[in-house]
Amino acid sequence: MMLGWIMDIVLCLMLLVALTGGFILNRRLVALRNERTHMEAMIRTLTTTVSQAEGSVHALKAAAQEVEASLREQVSKGRALTDELVIITQAGEDLARRLEEGFTGAASLARPKAEAAPLGAPAGGAKTQPKLRALDGLR
Repeated sequence: MMLGWIMDIVLCLMLLVALTGGFILNRRLVALRNERTHMEAMIRTLTTTVSQAEGSVHALKAAAQEVEASLREQVSKGRALTDELVIITQAGEDLARRLEEGFTGAASLARPKAEAAPLGAPAGGAKTQPKLRALDGLR
């Protein structure tokens, strides 16, 4: 009989441990379910945010391609203008050189010789007018 009582006490202790374990397990399962709903909400938010980020990345890529095309066009126009300016500058330098050569050639032809009377001077050695003397001084 004593053995029956001991078995009953051991069985009661085991039931008490099982009930306590079940109660603790139930509380943890409730907490897990609550955390699961929070986790699902975070996952939904994260999914939405990722989708928005993907859309932004695609929009950014499209904008970058537009800017790249615009920059290429501007660079192409700039190069064309640079080439045109180089041609214009070379033509201007050639024209300046030819004008300079023409002026130097004309100046050497137009210079009076020591014996010749200055341009516009009256024949016979008469005095030159004041305006003409001023022009002679400019040469």
